Order: sequence, then C-alpha cells, then structure tokens
Amino acid sequence: MVAGVTNMASLTVNLPDRFLSVIAQQKQNVTREVRRYLAIGLYAEGKLSMGSAAALADMSYSDFLDLVGKLGLGPMYTEEHLEEDLKTLRELEEL
Repeated sequence: MVAGVTNMASLTVNLPDRFLSVIAQQKQNVTREVRRYLAIGLYAEGKLSMGSAAALADMSYSDFLDLVGKLGLGPMYTEEHLEEDLKTLRELEEL
C-alpha cells in the first residue's frame, strides 16, 4: 500500500509473457515496476506533478527526482503542480 493513500483501485492488464521479464527481473516486482513506469510516463506528459508521481511510484520525492533526472526528465513545475504537491504533503502529514 502507498503511504498516505487510503483508497486504491485495482487494474488488470493482460500482457504477452515476453514483456514480464522486460518490466521486472523478478515476478514479485512487476506491480511495483509498472507503477513506476506509469508514474514516469504521466509525469513526462505533464499529467502528474513530481509529488503525485512519486506517490504513485511509491517512492520518496527525492528518489523520484533522482530517477527522472537520470532519464533526462528534469523538473517540469507549474502552479498547478505546486498546488497538487502541497495537497499531497498535507495528506502525508495527516498520517
């Protein structure tokens, strides 16, 4: 479960077996890696702020920042993202 998240939805995706080894080295890590790839993609498209993408990836803000930096995706920050990040931080403080 992701820290600070109380409601979660479940999604089933059917993939050819050959892609599982590309996504994750170990089968038990597939869900975690798919969440990270989804977070990176949504962040790269500007659909999630850095904080929300980090939460989706179940990573700390700084770890996610390092990850996207290594991929050449520096911070893309708008006023909307700031508001979303502040909301995420307030939710995490309630834990």
